[in-house]
Amino acid sequence: MTDLRKCKLTHKGLEYTGPVSKTAGGIRCQFWETTNPIHKPAEGIEDTNFPDGTKKAARNFCRNPIGQEDGPWCYSMDANLREDFCDVPLCIFTECRLSGPGVEYGGKVKKAGSDVECEDWDDEDRPVLFPNTKFPDESRRYARSRCRNPDGDPGGPWCFIENEDTEKEEKNYCDIPFCDDQAMAKWFMALCLHYTLRQLMEESGYKSWPGLKLWEPSLWSGAKVYLALSAIASPATGEQLSKWGAGIEITIGNTGSGLSAGSKDKDDDAELTPTPGIISGSKWSWFWLSWGGGFITLGKEGTIKPITIDEYEEENNILGLKPGSFQYYSIAGTGVLWSLPFCEKVTDCEVETTTQVDFPRLWPMKRSSTGYDVPVFVRATQSAFVELRPAPSISYPNIKVRMSISYISSQ
Repeated sequence: MTDLRKCKLTHKGLEYTGPVSKTAGGIRCQFWETTNPIHKPAEGIEDTNFPDGTKKAARNFCRNPIGQEDGPWCYSMDANLREDFCDVPLCIFTECRLSGPGVEYGGKVKKAGSDVECEDWDDEDRPVLFPNTKFPDESRRYARSRCRNPDGDPGGPWCFIENEDTEKEEKNYCDIPFCDDQAMAKWFMALCLHYTLRQLMEESGYKSWPGLKLWEPSLWSGAKVYLALSAIASPATGEQLSKWGAGIEITIGNTGSGLSAGSKDKDDDAELTPTPGIISGSKWSWFWLSWGGGFITLGKEGTIKPITIDEYEEENNILGLKPGSFQYYSIAGTGVLWSLPFCEKVTDCEVETTTQVDFPRLWPMKRSSTGYDVPVFVRATQSAFVELRPAPSISYPNIKVRMSISYISSQ
């Protein structure tokens, strides 16, 4: 079992929060926050640069607050050595990939998704060879011709294959499963508008919400999820729902979580509770919500202590027509996976209602005995579009299918 405290999931290791506190040469690290430093830290290194939440919480552990190419580092306790990198190797998983990019994949698959044999990574005829440190095997030679991700491609593990038509090498993604594969996981593009709302099964009380996970572990600081609860099914931002008195919005993110729109005290909308590490790139985080009496509580599954308790406005507005209840919900955000169960029956499928040609949410295609299936049931006044991608974070190449009353076409 790979110990995630002793390895990194990405080449730069921006997400690393393990306890390694010595340089590669064995010198003890200086605390990131100290009143009497041997080496004065560079300007611009702030609390927000650390996945731990603060410099104090990072103690003297190896981190990468400024995005050094070679990974986690620290200031040393040796007066003659200002800083040095730490010995934090890439994690290695041989049966599956833990993260979206799958830099940590070190298994034996050596065929691209097109079922074509991969070329050797250590081929000396290749113009550019990746450094050995870019492989979880710690060597191009040991990686052989197996699927890897030495350039950190967000699309996942890949390899070089030979194009039979041009006889030239080209890059091709591999079909590597996830270690904690959820039956259905939705991926969010950069979006904060709630233009697709869904009916709530329970209008009041307690609800266990789906899990969240980062696609790219290194993007821990920018990933956020916006959860709206509303009395009306109208496309809007959280701020608009609050202004109309029709709903509230909760933000969940590593830089802060809590009620971000609809607070009874309007000045508190931006006051989020610090929640470093609440969404991870290595595991799913599951949440619950409870509301009633004008208060809403957010917590993590398996814990009693809530993350945040906020009071929202439900007097002299639309929410006040039926206090303590919401009829619709919507989730928007960026760079985050949201887990959902597969739709095996038509009556169980989630209905997506939208008013524009955009792709803010993406799903994995369902496996079948012959490949992959995309069952879609459409009702539209004009046209509907389905876009197929090699990975959620890769917008090109893609296939876009248009469905209308008169014809079906692909682009």
